[in-house]
Amino acid sequence: MRIVFILEYYEPHIGGVEQLFSCLANALIAGSPQRTTQVVVVTSRYRKDLPVNEIKNHGLTIIRVGRNRFWFTVYAFLEAVKQVRVADLVHTTSYNAALPAYVAARICHKPIVITFHEFWGKLWFTLPYMNQIQRLGYALFEKLIVKLRFDCVVGVSDFTVEALKKQTSQKVVRIYNGLDYASFSPAKAPDQARAFTFSFFGRAGSSKGLDLLLPAAEKFLKHHPEAVFQLIMPEDNTKAFCAVKRLIDKFEAKAQLKVYYNLDRKSLLETISAGHCVVIPSYSEGFCFAAAETIAMEIPVISSGKGALPEVVSGRYIQLEQHSVAGLVDALVKASQKQWAQTDVRHFHLNETIEAYLKLYNEVL
Repeated sequence: MRIVFILEYYEPHIGGVEQLFSCLANALIAGSPQRTTQVVVVTSRYRKDLPVNEIKNHGLTIIRVGRNRFWFTVYAFLEAVKQVRVADLVHTTSYNAALPAYVAARICHKPIVITFHEFWGKLWFTLPYMNQIQRLGYALFEKLIVKLRFDCVVGVSDFTVEALKKQTSQKVVRIYNGLDYASFSPAKAPDQARAFTFSFFGRAGSSKGLDLLLPAAEKFLKHHPEAVFQLIMPEDNTKAFCAVKRLIDKFEAKAQLKVYYNLDRKSLLETISAGHCVVIPSYSEGFCFAAAETIAMEIPVISSGKGALPEVVSGRYIQLEQHSVAGLVDALVKASQKQWAQTDVRHFHLNETIEAYLKLYNEVL
């Protein structure tokens, strides 16, 4: 069996989605008799030092085209057709990879599965760091993708599935994203004498709520001069990242702000574990790996409660009463006083995710 993944990003790009598809590719290859399954990944060459063609793990081929996720949408068409022509099944994701993957699958008459990691709809028109033309363009492109006739549509949470069902009559199934819990260790309780430390980690996307968190952190730190804010994110050249960078440059309580860029996985987990809680102030989340990973380390979460976050957040948490700067300041005060709500911890196991996708592949084929 030959499966082609057409994805905006793939390893070594860091992210939960990349981790998911890497694990899925390895499971497909390792689980087939005499390793007869082949996986081809067509993805973006987002860094110049990455090879155009790479063969790994006796059955995994990675082909990189286009210099970023947007150029990938254009450059991927020819390579996608070439690879899909000799494939049994195509698997892609929202957003930029979906169109070349769909066209290639239909030209070559191959079944195609798409995983939607989120669906924003009208939310596009309220997000920061975008002008009206960009908002309209993204919203129309999203609507175009969801109207295409895939053989199966996957949503990564009940929230995402319900949003998709309002837009399409196609079959939509839920497969939660999964974590390898063996790779996470419970964080040690911070030293009682240590200053209250709260963290944010993840990309500086327009939906991530950093336009609210940075002003809220500044107000909170002004009245809590012993507290520390850890901001952990990858560097890029997006408009949202540049806007966040300007907020950082203007941040008055710089002595209490620690900014980390491009941490490797081990350093990332160590830095997060050193804090008292993680803040997730997103405008929406289709699943939220950051929340699931934080909970896996038994670290409390301050959650906006938007999108799929109520499905994913468990353990010790605080949910914002209002999604605003004031709401975040209030939540930070409660966190510093350990006023956590508590529920049973919910797990999302990677092996269950992989089994669900393998079952889906067999049904589609």
